[in-house]
Amino acid sequence: MKKNLLTLILLITTVCWSNSVFAQPANNECSGAEFIAVAPGGFDLQFGPYDNTDATSEATDPADPGFPDTDSGLTNTLWYQFVGDGNTYFIYTSAACAGFDISNDDYITDGDTQMAVYTGDCGTLELLAASEDNFMVPGYASGNFAAGIVIETEAGVTYSIMIDGFGGAAGDYCVTTTDILPAPCDTNLDLLPDLPTEVVLCPTDDVLFAVDPATLSFGPEDYIPEG
Repeated sequence: MKKNLLTLILLITTVCWSNSVFAQPANNECSGAEFIAVAPGGFDLQFGPYDNTDATSEATDPADPGFPDTDSGLTNTLWYQFVGDGNTYFIYTSAACAGFDISNDDYITDGDTQMAVYTGDCGTLELLAASEDNFMVPGYASGNFAAGIVIETEAGVTYSIMIDGFGGAAGDYCVTTTDILPAPCDTNLDLLPDLPTEVVLCPTDDVLFAVDPATLSFGPEDYIPEG
């Protein structure tokens, strides 16, 4: 009887352990990172939802992710990758997926994610940037402490993103990649000297500044001796 009981206990333990292992998401490690896309032209691309409840922190995760609050540690990391195209992107987490929003019951605790972006191969990653709370994320507020990072990409370079729940925060979240368009430049520069206080010059602009000599003053440091 004792032998049968011991066998049953071992069987239950093995099954539970197996279920725990296989319950881990496919992108639990850098080597299994899920590819997401970026698109130029000011488009928002949304991916998910992703559930980090059964995710774990692995020995292959970077030892120092560079989060502002390093005491938070890593608990349930998931990995993503994309290939740069030379444009600048804002990458962040939120409850907004493509076509629907995650319910409050399923959304990761307090929306509290932390994120790090790397280049290089898994195992030899180089940290580019890290974030815990970014108030630029749409909907950022008390109770939605989402992470977000702006990355100026290089064409053809693969970027790896590690997203973790701050302090063990668990639940669903979505990932958004947003192309940041450059500010439009000012082509009507014939209004000098009555220009606005801020001007973005186009690369091809030729600007001629007219200066009234009566308004100029020189100090000793401006004197250039003749000869």
